[in-house]
Amino acid sequence: MYQDFLICIEKYYLNFKDQLNTYVLPNATRISKIKGDPVPRWHSALEKISPHYGYGMNVYYDNRKYEGDPVDATPWQISCLGEKFESQELSAINASMSVCNTHGENNFETLFAMTLQWCERLKPSHGSAGFCFAYAPNSEPLAKWTWPLLQRHPGVDHQDTVIFSLSCKNVHNRIKGVNWLTILGDDIVAELGGIGVIHAKLGEKCRVHSYEGGVIIIAGPIPQLGDTYENFIPERYKSVARLTKPIRFENYRRPFLKLPKPIDAVEASIKWIKRFDEA
Repeated sequence: MYQDFLICIEKYYLNFKDQLNTYVLPNATRISKIKGDPVPRWHSALEKISPHYGYGMNVYYDNRKYEGDPVDATPWQISCLGEKFESQELSAINASMSVCNTHGENNFETLFAMTLQWCERLKPSHGSAGFCFAYAPNSEPLAKWTWPLLQRHPGVDHQDTVIFSLSCKNVHNRIKGVNWLTILGDDIVAELGGIGVIHAKLGEKCRVHSYEGGVIIIAGPIPQLGDTYENFIPERYKSVARLTKPIRFENYRRPFLKLPKPIDAVEASIKWIKRFDEA
């Protein structure tokens, strides 16, 4: 699994290396600047990792601000967290890219292609991809910075792998929610009744792309932000949310969204998670 994670990171780097300048090796106590070809060093570092220790690595663009400063946010980053082989908790990989490339063309086809590559290699239990916020590398994704926009634009996702993992623990067959791309592994597909049932419930509203290990549900030709100010909740996202509601995780004992008082963070988190549900 660790090798598969590194291959995903390597492919991301080869796609976007002009936008990446920094990496952190597993178990490293300092960051390293990219000089020349860093890939051989990454593979060398992996060879020293014990499967009983875990594996984590990230690559990103450093704006040369103070580490953790919110203004150091960058869309160019990828990170993975590989659990110890004996662990019952899920490992995770996260990445982001800018909405458009340097020519002003959107990266949506690239996003789908990269998501599919990862699914075919990693066979994830579940996942999602679409619009999200960019945060500073190596920092906690605090919703207090994005809460107004999260409420206005339902199509923008909030990614916090750590909090979701701590909440779910050993529950592998429940998802956080949906996005433009919603990934469901074979076990979850079977729980929903199979690929035929998924096609029947979604109809022609969404595409369902199968791969060996699961499916990717595509909620329309391009991702949508939505706008609650205009009472615009993307219909295709609502269709996918309705389909996946039975396998959505909702048993949060701590808030998924860390929000300041006097906001009730647990209540606000659940309301946000249910944002595509019919009234």
